[in-house]
Amino acid sequence: MEHGSTIDVLSSFLFEREDLIPEMFARILRQWSESAEARRFRYYIERHIELDGDEHGPAGLRALPEMAGTDEGAWQAARRAAEAAIASRVSFWNSVNADVLGSSLGSLLRPPSC
Repeated sequence: MEHGSTIDVLSSFLFEREDLIPEMFARILRQWSESAEARRFRYYIERHIELDGDEHGPAGLRALPEMAGTDEGAWQAARRAAEAAIASRVSFWNSVNADVLGSSLGSLLRPPSC
């Protein structure tokens, strides 16, 4: 999100990133738990889980109610911003998936034909 109110930006970051990434990265981490080759990337993922899950996410979850208070319009704006941000994230990953499946790497990822 390039422009928007503070509530819009906070809600976008909170629900499209800070609240989402720790679980997403935890799933990746479980798959690579034994990989010595991915040691640096593993550190990167662990650090994101720690910062987003333990600090940034909870801080955002505290800040949103403080900023929106009882203003129904602010809560509606926060919801719209969160929905738009999540839809954007889904669109991004769908595009990545289509690019991978359309590449030579995609042939390695497709199940064999019956």
